This record gives sequence, C-alpha cells and structure tokens, in this order.
Amino acid sequence: MDLLEYYAKQSSFTDPGEFGIMFADLPRDIPDLCQVAQGLIIHYIDGEKLLNCAIPEERLPEVDIRYVTKMLARIKELDDRPLTEARSPEKRLIGCCRDFATLFCAMTRYLETPARVRIGFGAYFIPDFNQDHAIVECWDNNEKCWRLIDPEISDLHMAEYSIAFDPHDVPRDQFILGGQAWQMCRSGQINADKFGVDPKSEFRGWSAIQHKLIQDLAAQNKIELLLWDVCGLMGRSPSEEELDLLDKVAVLTQAGNEAFSEMQAIYENEPSLKVPPVIMSYSPASAPSEVMLGI
Repeated sequence: MDLLEYYAKQSSFTDPGEFGIMFADLPRDIPDLCQVAQGLIIHYIDGEKLLNCAIPEERLPEVDIRYVTKMLARIKELDDRPLTEARSPEKRLIGCCRDFATLFCAMTRYLETPARVRIGFGAYFIPDFNQDHAIVECWDNNEKCWRLIDPEISDLHMAEYSIAFDPHDVPRDQFILGGQAWQMCRSGQINADKFGVDPKSEFRGWSAIQHKLIQDLAAQNKIELLLWDVCGLMGRSPSEEELDLLDKVAVLTQAGNEAFSEMQAIYENEPSLKVPPVIMSYSPASAPSEVMLGI
C-alpha cells in the first residue's frame, strides 16, 4: 500500500467504529481540529493546574481507554452534544497526551488526511529536561512534507509553559523523536538522564529512551499504545546485538518516505520489536496487569 494511503486509513486503535457518525461535522482546518480535541479531553495531571478541575479518583481508569471507539462512547456518555461543542472540564474524558494525539489522529484520518502518532519527548514543559510525550505528524499536501502537530497545546499551555512556537508546526528541536533521543545519547551529545517522565522519576534515562524509541516504531506501524504499555525489548536491557538493532530502528523511524517499506519490515520481522497480542500495562490508575489487545 502507498505510504500516504496507509496513513490516511484508520488503525484498530483509531477506528471510530459505530461512533464514526460523531465525526460528520468536524472542521477540516488543523487548528480547529486541535481545538475540538482540547474541548473533549482533560489531562489527568495537568487538568487541575490548568483548568482548576480536580480529577475524581474513581474516574482515573479512563486513562486506560485504548481505542477511539471506546473513547467516543465515554465522551458521548458524559455529554451527548456534538463534538465541536467544548465540554466543561468535569465533563471531559480523562486522558493524557497520547489520548489527545490518538483522537486527533482518528479525526484527521476520517477526513482522509494522512497522519500518524509520534512518540518522543517534549522540550517545552520542564526547563533543561525532555519529558516523554506523544503528538501527531500530519502530511502537508501543499508543501509535500510531514509536520509535527501537538493537539494538546491550548492557549493555557502556551501561557503556563511560555511556549513561543506554533503548536500546529512544532519545531524538530522542540519535540525530540524517540530515535533522535537515542542517537543524541548514544553519541554522547546529551546525558540520557535528561529524558523521561520528570527529573525525579525512576522512569528516565536509557530505559525511558529505549521504551519511547520502540513505541514510536509501533506507532508508525499504526499500533498506538498507551504510554505505559510494555512488551518485548521495551522492558529489558538490550544485548550488544540488540543495541545494533536499536541503532537501526533509530535511523529508520526518522528516515524519509523512501524508507517506509524497510521500517515496516523491521517491525514485522523482529519478534522483540513487534507488539504481541498480550502485553503488560503499568497504569497510573491500577496495579500492573496483563492486557490482551484487539490487534
């Protein structure tokens, strides 16, 4: 399948299913689509700080909703108005950056715009630190290039984090792809401990970078995992041979459209990289557990 055709079609995660009718009145403009997503989801951590809305403990498991069809079912249950009408904070789906990205990706694919979730690190939240983050890469048909879009970033984020760039065209030095972070640290350009959940978290450094590198590969193969999902080489130290494999993954996940087939092949043919039907999830809402995926 042609690369652009591939990314214009839904994945098992982004497919709205029976709720696709809810997308019928979506705007086609990227900034307007971002605004729609922002009116439907509240971040389980940032929500209280930015929107003055405490997250009820009993609703925290909403962060584990993987599939857009189930996201839309919950959104409709909370408020059945059209998606283009922003909800009050307490009526929004509780999620994180991955959910903004995955829902936005579903909307753009519905509009037949090629899009893919990208996993890496945002340099625009914590000074001198790169925080794990998920955004979207959309195809600009006019310029014939991919553009990074952060659908989570609202005017409130811009003010709170002093963000000076356009979130609908994120600079490549502000969102650092998992493969780019891997290469920067492998070359000694930057300390691996500058990457992770936050500077005090145990989930930082090489384990965080390796995890995001492989999750980004999965996302480019339209497996849009939760950020705390783990399987295969995501969850263990690599051998010397596997370090070479990850070096190759870092190159392919950043390569141009001409490397699309090779990127797909390394994912499909390497069992330590391909997401299996059963994975582990280390959710902030519950104890670690095995999860069976609908893939």
